[in-house]
Amino acid sequence: MSHTGEDALDFVNGIGNYAYAKPPLPDLMLLDILLPGIDGFEVLEKLRSPPRHRRIPVIMLTTSSSQEDIVKSYDKGACSFITKPIDVNRFVEIMEHFYEYWSAVSRIPSTEGDK
Repeated sequence: MSHTGEDALDFVNGIGNYAYAKPPLPDLMLLDILLPGIDGFEVLEKLRSPPRHRRIPVIMLTTSSSQEDIVKSYDKGACSFITKPIDVNRFVEIMEHFYEYWSAVSRIPSTEGDK
């Protein structure tokens, strides 16, 4: 992603993902379902707990294409779901969508409930 001028951080476990979601908040998170120590669903659930984190688009990644995992991802607050191996065209399409989304959302003033 650095070729687009964006910064990218990666973590080897879910604890790192959750810990990083502190101000300044990331513009987007890619979250694998299968993580050492804590699974991606649990990270997503914790991440969505504070209202200010609910604006962060989260895309779930996994090798699984089970309907149960897809539904669970969306139920816990994911904005999109990508199976691995990643189709580069699909990934670029999703990134463009979220860039447009974030550009629009970031112009909306925060409410008291977002804190």
